[in-house]
Amino acid sequence: MFRTVTAVIFLILAGGLSVRAEEPAPAGDTSSALLQLSLFPPVQLVESRRAVAGFRLGIVPVNSGMVGFDIGVVTWTSGDLAALQFGLVNVVEGEAVGVQFGWANIVGKRGVGWQSAPLNIVGDGYIGFQQGLVNINGGRASGGLQLGAVNYASRFTGLMIGLVNITPHLGGLQIGIVNYAGNSALPVFPIANAVF
Repeated sequence: MFRTVTAVIFLILAGGLSVRAEEPAPAGDTSSALLQLSLFPPVQLVESRRAVAGFRLGIVPVNSGMVGFDIGVVTWTSGDLAALQFGLVNVVEGEAVGVQFGWANIVGKRGVGWQSAPLNIVGDGYIGFQQGLVNINGGRASGGLQLGAVNYASRFTGLMIGLVNITPHLGGLQIGIVNYAGNSALPVFPIANAVF
């Protein structure tokens, strides 16, 4: 049974690869592909300028958008992502919605969901759960739960738990060794700091 299923999957993938090899996408084609297999650009099934809505697997897969399931050593999305993502380094230049697991998750714009990595960086605010050694959120307000050794957010609403928690504007609770909330009556406070 297992051999039969494996053979069918291989034939489907091989058939898809041969069709793409015979019929390249037109120069202006920006439609989404269902499958991306990649070593690194340009050695990948789907061109970098196209999005993937399905499954992406590679060493360094690069696409303009990603929706679905994403696995790679360094995954790179130049636009937005809505996916379950596993990689050593996950880079999304646009917005990210979903779950990211890796050693570093980097989102250029806004993020929503769950990030788990030693390093999580979001350029324009994060809503959800960030779990890592270092969690950094800039830009607009972030909210939810940050759990890490060092947590930073330019504006934060929710719960920060870490050794060091830093935010210029807090709406919630910080628990840690050093807690800084710029809008608190006592901006720096050990163990816990709260602004409601």
